[in-house]
Amino acid sequence: MASLITWDFYRTWVGTADLPSGASDVQETFDLLNPQVGSMIENYLGRRVIQGTVTEQKRTQPDREIYHLRNFPVQSVTSVEYDPEARFESGSDYTVATDAYAVDLTTGRLWLDIMVDRTPFGLRVVYEGGMVADVATLETPSNEYHPIAVAAAQQINHLYDRRDYQGAESVSMGRANASYGGEAQLLEVVQQTLAPFRAARAG
Repeated sequence: MASLITWDFYRTWVGTADLPSGASDVQETFDLLNPQVGSMIENYLGRRVIQGTVTEQKRTQPDREIYHLRNFPVQSVTSVEYDPEARFESGSDYTVATDAYAVDLTTGRLWLDIMVDRTPFGLRVVYEGGMVADVATLETPSNEYHPIAVAAAQQINHLYDRRDYQGAESVSMGRANASYGGEAQLLEVVQQTLAPFRAARAG
């Protein structure tokens, strides 16, 4: 699970004066909620926030030459492979030559210049993708993706405030106890903040 902000960012965003007095478990609860909120946000966005290595498989069909890599922008492409059986068995070479495809690194569009059959997941691409290199970059106010860090802080704060909500499931770690489960839905204001960064639901 991906943590999208640091404790220092959250503490500054909330304001030290607004943190519960005498609540020694606040940071422990933050550490519990932070990666879970990160996963919620990335699932909603449909793409990685922090850059990393991705292996993505795509359905292929004969009349299609453009595919969309979900975790854009793309930093680099390690390999593109095609297997008409969609098995990718060890010891076999399914590599697509570098002159038979092109990738728009900004949008993640991949143009494939080979003949393909209709397969369930016959195209496999390994690449480096994601919005920012690290959490520190995301927390920088001038960065275009900074609103995602603010959204993460808002969502964590919401879940922390409702940690003892009656009827919600609890997750514990040491002394920390936080509501999750039924109440673990992204706030509407968080969804509105994240909406411009969502990936198009394309194959």
